[in-house]
Amino acid sequence: MDRVAVRRPDLKPTFFVCYADINDANYKLCVEFDEPRSVGDQAELLRLFEQSLGEVNIEYPYKRASMRLKDPEIFQLQRGTSVRFIQYIGKNAVMDNQAKIPRLSR
Repeated sequence: MDRVAVRRPDLKPTFFVCYADINDANYKLCVEFDEPRSVGDQAELLRLFEQSLGEVNIEYPYKRASMRLKDPEIFQLQRGTSVRFIQYIGKNAVMDNQAKIPRLSR
């Protein structure tokens, strides 16, 4: 997401997580902004995010081209979702140092 922010600082979300959906064979990018964003802004963010993935992971473009990975999806979260998510993680962590935000998970 840092690479996206360099290219388009106005599109940087205040919070994000990305989930690998094994059944759909794609990534689900969940983002929260200070203010709601248009469908066009979300599409551009997703395009830049995917481009950045290809820059840091040489296998990503090949898996997309071969359709082993399908089109990623973006979901705009309601404001405050990140706070509730972080509170949930903290409340359910075994130890304080285990309360980490998983940026990419299944």
